[in-house]
Amino acid sequence: MTAAIEVKRLLGDIAFREYSQSITSLTRRLAPPCGGTYYLDHLGDPSSALFDPPLDKRLVRLLKNKIAQLAPSLPVDGSASFRVNWQGRDEEWELIKTADETRGVWALALHEGDVRSSVENCLQSAFKSAQPKFLSKRWADLHVLTLETSWMVPADMAAQVVAAIEASWLRGIDLILLADNDRIIQLHPPEGVPMTLAPTTCETRSEARTPLPAHPEPVEGRAERHHPAHGSTGSPRAGSGCTSAVGPSRLTEPKRHTSSAPHNGKEHP
Repeated sequence: MTAAIEVKRLLGDIAFREYSQSITSLTRRLAPPCGGTYYLDHLGDPSSALFDPPLDKRLVRLLKNKIAQLAPSLPVDGSASFRVNWQGRDEEWELIKTADETRGVWALALHEGDVRSSVENCLQSAFKSAQPKFLSKRWADLHVLTLETSWMVPADMAAQVVAAIEASWLRGIDLILLADNDRIIQLHPPEGVPMTLAPTTCETRSEARTPLPAHPEPVEGRAERHHPAHGSTGSPRAGSGCTSAVGPSRLTEPKRHTSSAPHNGKEHP
């Protein structure tokens, strides 16, 4: 049996990616010369947008100078509070040193957004990119879409979204797998449900779907990591990668849009 495999790395929608990239950038920019790993928390009004990345460059310089002064004397698990006057307000911050080996200063930042909506947007984009390739012709015995998780798209939430997906998004796709670090999880069809080959646009009405065993052979071994490739085109292939982009807000029929109310919360990458 042959398989045509399309791999999509799930990195969230544009808004969430910009937020995470800003946090990652701050980790490096705020790192003190003495090294070590730290958390930085804004102790002011949680509803304030002051610490909603990306931060103003001038504020970053003020924080970096304070951190460079305090970090050398901080023991592991120790903390120090300090104040920075910014735009006429005296804001309080806390620096906490940890034993982690990640290095840098991780900002505990306020992010307003709906994580599930971000996951849905990301998955819809992945399906919209992969489906036309699979519908164009029968490339192999099996058309397989492999979704690779990241910390921005948790495996359990991705599985919930795919389980609720409308049938129109599954056309041309026989098997959907989720690669989550060392695990390979079958999302579609659900475990124990017989699998049938999805028709493509080049099949005729007289061509019947071929039933497959209810329990495919298990996938063993470590999930191979794939580097995203921008602008992936052409036929599906094993190991192909593509970063998904922003799409409509719900995994429903194409061109149907709904919205989800945002919520606030402290998040740490």
